Amino acid sequence: MTKKRRVLVFFIMASMMLAVGAEAALVNPGFEDDFTGWTSYGSTAVVSIVTMGDGSGGTTEFSPCAGNKMASITYPAMTGHVTDNYIVQDVVLGPDDNYLNFKFNFWTYDEAPFDNPGFRVEINGETWVSMKAGDIGDGTVGTLNYTDWIGLSIPVSGYYVDEERPAEIRLSFSVGNTGDSQYPSGAFIDATSLTSAAEYQVVPIPAAVLLLGSGLVGVLALGKTRRKSGITGQ
Repeated sequence: MTKKRRVLVFFIMASMMLAVGAEAALVNPGFEDDFTGWTSYGSTAVVSIVTMGDGSGGTTEFSPCAGNKMASITYPAMTGHVTDNYIVQDVVLGPDDNYLNFKFNFWTYDEAPFDNPGFRVEINGETWVSMKAGDIGDGTVGTLNYTDWIGLSIPVSGYYVDEERPAEIRLSFSVGNTGDSQYPSGAFIDATSLTSAAEYQVVPIPAAVLLLGSGLVGVLALGKTRRKSGITGQ
């Protein structure tokens, strides 16, 4: 093999390796292939359509916001910790992966002060999003309330070091029925992605996570309005 051919083969192989690495950065982001690439524990499932009682004799139907499937994380009506039910993926960041984007639909039959937290998003053990039943409840236990689909973008460029030491972050979505033994909460997850620019509302730094609820008041109010008007999450 000539020197030119060896160089050409090297570049072709290098390009193939880079392409594979880029594709493997976030595996199965829309859950179209069940939980491939994810680790799941507890009451989790990949679903297409979920029909739930609304607490007043009717039903509400939930469906994915993108594609044909979504992840469902919930907890049966018993006391437990929010980390008892979760899905996790170890994600390798590239130099242009500045934001981790995802959509969620948090629902609950509970009310304050229970299920606190009821839903949480963590990266490397740091809590970026934390929501409780009281954030979306209407004051009546046993009534289904939900946020509808909300898109958020978490800045992750700070986890990246350099090309020789690419950062691997651990992304976790978890749900729990905390503080009581009745009225579960849960969440649907869909459309995760890594991008150079934020696709949705940017989440504040972890230290400000407790302020997230107040920052989403307008969006959460819209979710309540949709529940009361019978419009389901799409």
